[in-house]
Amino acid sequence: MKIQNGKKFTLIELLVVIAIIAILAAMLLPALNKARNKASAIKCTSNLKSNQLMMNMYANDTDGFMPLYSELDSRISWADQLEINNYIARESKTLVCPILPPESMWQNPDTKNYYSKIYGVYTTAPGGASSSTPYRKELVALASGPTRRYIVTKKVQNASTFTIMADSWTTSYGNTQFYGVLRNGSAGVHFRHSKMANMSFLDGHIGVLSPRQLMTIHATSDDYLKDDGTRWGSMNYVDDLQIQRAFFL
Repeated sequence: MKIQNGKKFTLIELLVVIAIIAILAAMLLPALNKARNKASAIKCTSNLKSNQLMMNMYANDTDGFMPLYSELDSRISWADQLEINNYIARESKTLVCPILPPESMWQNPDTKNYYSKIYGVYTTAPGGASSSTPYRKELVALASGPTRRYIVTKKVQNASTFTIMADSWTTSYGNTQFYGVLRNGSAGVHFRHSKMANMSFLDGHIGVLSPRQLMTIHATSDDYLKDDGTRWGSMNYVDDLQIQRAFFL
C-alpha cells in the first residue's frame, strides 16, 4: 500500500491503525446497542398503546367488559378475543415486544390454535389472599363458569393506576412471552427494558415501571385488594432484587 509521496506503510503502522479501529469499535458498539434497545423500548410502548386502545374499544362496545381469558372455541387469550371480534388484524405485530427474538406468537405454530407468546394480562380468577390476581373480586366477571374472565371496567375506581397489559415472561413454556400474568406463579411481568417494564393502564396511558413502582401501585390502590378487603401490603421492606425474583426475572 502506498501514499501520495510514494512511501509505504510499515507493518507496525498498519497494526496501529487496526488497533485504533478496534478500540473505536469497542467504544461505539455499546452506545449503538443502547440506542437500538431504546428504540425497541419505544416501539414496545407504541405496541401497548395500540393494544390498549383496542381493548378499550372492545369494552366500550360490550357495556364495559374487557377480555382477559376465554376458552370459547379454544381461542384462549385476550388477543384471540380481539381478533375474533375484528378489533385487530390476524398475527398483528403489535402483540409482541420488538426487543425479543422473532418467534411464532402462536401456542402451536403448525395449527395456530391460539395466541400464547404475546403481551400478558392478569388472567387468574379471583380467590383468597393467595390468589394470583391482585384485583378486587368484584372487578373480575366470570361467564360460563371460570372459563371466561373479564374486567368490569365500570367498577374500577382509578383508571389511571389500574394496570392491564405488560411485558410478560414465563419459564413454563420455554422462556418466552406469555398471554397471562400472575401475581404468584410461573408467569409474571418482565422488566426487560433496562430493568423496567412497559405497562398499559385502563385510561389508555403507558407507564414505564420499576419493580418497586409496580408493587407500590398494587399495595396502595383500592382497586387491588384481597377478598377480605385488606391491602396486599406495603413492599417498602422488600428490596428490588427480591421483587424482581418475585416477578421471575
